[in-house]
Amino acid sequence: MEKNKKIDFRKVPVINIDGKMELADISKTLGNLIFSSAKDIDEDTLSKDIYHNGEIDLTDKSKDTILESAKNFAYFLRESLKKYIESN
Repeated sequence: MEKNKKIDFRKVPVINIDGKMELADISKTLGNLIFSSAKDIDEDTLSKDIYHNGEIDLTDKSKDTILESAKNFAYFLRESLKKYIESN
């Protein structure tokens, strides 16, 4: 069994329009986005954990939920989030 990874959504590295890396806090936005489309209690709980704590222990299910919700983000942010999750 793979150990869950700790992911901090308050410090997501993104490349801005000038090509510079900066850390973005997307915890509130992502938490709200997942909350607004939560299909079950697990997604509801995940959304609140991200919103209130900023970080979670990533599971396969939470990763799938996050990446599905991130489809609503702008391309640069969606790709940055995906790389961040997969690199940790």
